[in-house]
Amino acid sequence: MHRRILEVFAIVVCLLGSAVWCQSQIEPLHEQHRFDIEYEKQMGQYNVVPIPSQVYDLLTEDKDVRQAYSSLYLGGWFSPGLMSISNSKGELYLATWEGVFAGVPGNTFWLLKTEKEHNRSSVIFKITADRLVIGQKDASSYPEIIASQQTTTARTDSVFRFVAGTYILSRQYTDPHYREQKSFNADDGTPTVQHPVPIPEDVFKTLSEDDEFVREALNDHGWPINRGPKNGWLTASLVSKPNSKGRLYLVVGNGSLAGAHGTTFWLVTNEGDGIKPRVIFKIATDQLEIGKTDISGYPVITAVRETAVSMTDLVFHFVAGKYVFLRSKKDH
Repeated sequence: MHRRILEVFAIVVCLLGSAVWCQSQIEPLHEQHRFDIEYEKQMGQYNVVPIPSQVYDLLTEDKDVRQAYSSLYLGGWFSPGLMSISNSKGELYLATWEGVFAGVPGNTFWLLKTEKEHNRSSVIFKITADRLVIGQKDASSYPEIIASQQTTTARTDSVFRFVAGTYILSRQYTDPHYREQKSFNADDGTPTVQHPVPIPEDVFKTLSEDDEFVREALNDHGWPINRGPKNGWLTASLVSKPNSKGRLYLVVGNGSLAGAHGTTFWLVTNEGDGIKPRVIFKIATDQLEIGKTDISGYPVITAVRETAVSMTDLVFHFVAGKYVFLRSKKDH
């Protein structure tokens, strides 16, 4: 009898040991600390978690959210990620926009804290930025937050620290070497975009619905029309705009959206405020040069096409709401 009990006990121990070993082989879910277009292009979207009801209710009370969603359905328009904190009394949620309001301009982030003991939530940080990085925890047990604001002439990193229940600005740094990219070379089939920015959902939606080339490529590869591919098919750079309203994006095609020769470029103006973005220029070429601004307030664009025996410069300028051909020059 005792021998039978020992045999059963040995079997249970072996099973428990196997379970522990199998669990140790499961790769842990890594918390995402960086949120920008380059990270998502390389790693995919971060791990989305359900929004607790009290967190969702708090978000819908935000004045910016109320204004944006005054006539839209709210459900599913936030992407929350769960952050870690050094105590077990609550949880941190990083929420951000989805849909047509993402990336116009930049993106809005909320860091919300839930308190289990009191069953309540509070917003401890909110910012609109092009990139957000969750840094190391300091003496407060909360992480530093680095928010990057990007324009055509500078990128400024702002560092925030948790003090007395909220985040405050600790220091700022502006990159003195940051310059707007003016030249894009597609000789190797993949132009280098030096300072990529997030492509707003409504810009991608405009391209995927109105541009036959993009629409056919997405359909051929099984991508839903209203969602951006996560394999780096599109990258965007900011271009100087004649006025401060909205942004001007140079969208560059990669992979299946590059085209048969060189690559494809779209210049898209996006004013926000519910106004549909407009494609004001599109071309497939080997090189693209963003030139000086002329009397129209928009830059002159030069597209360079190369063959085995010649190189042709095609010059375009902005007239009556779009770019039109101005002149060409062939070099043998």
